[in-house]
Amino acid sequence: MPRHILVAIDLLDKDCWAMLRPEVRDLVKPGTHLHLMHVVPEQKALSPLAQFIPEGFEDAHRAESHKALEALTEDLPKGTDVHFHLRSGNVYVEVLEAAEKIEADLIVVGSQSPDLKDYLLGPKAARIVRHAECSVLVVRDKGKT
Repeated sequence: MPRHILVAIDLLDKDCWAMLRPEVRDLVKPGTHLHLMHVVPEQKALSPLAQFIPEGFEDAHRAESHKALEALTEDLPKGTDVHFHLRSGNVYVEVLEAAEKIEADLIVVGSQSPDLKDYLLGPKAARIVRHAECSVLVVRDKGKT
């Protein structure tokens, strides 16, 4: 039974949590530490578009993201030990660093590549799978097949 589960959630994708929630609910047991994580895009990562991004975007997005992560916990069993992680940067790098820091036993990520679902994972999920030092559960979006 995994004790520390890191769930990477793309809050900008409205279907992400709906896809991950059933799997996460099945994994949560007494004594499980559930870590919900969202990676906030850094303004410098969006450099070609930087001139169009309003000042304070990253801070505002962080505040909204924290509220959104908290709202997701309403679907979880009562008493679940939940920790929130907001990071900035490259998704797969940040997920792997967080997993190492919290000593995750399991990383849960979604993969939404409906056109090539039989052949490929999404690029972020694929990198996490290749480089993780713990087990990774890749949840496919069954609604988009």
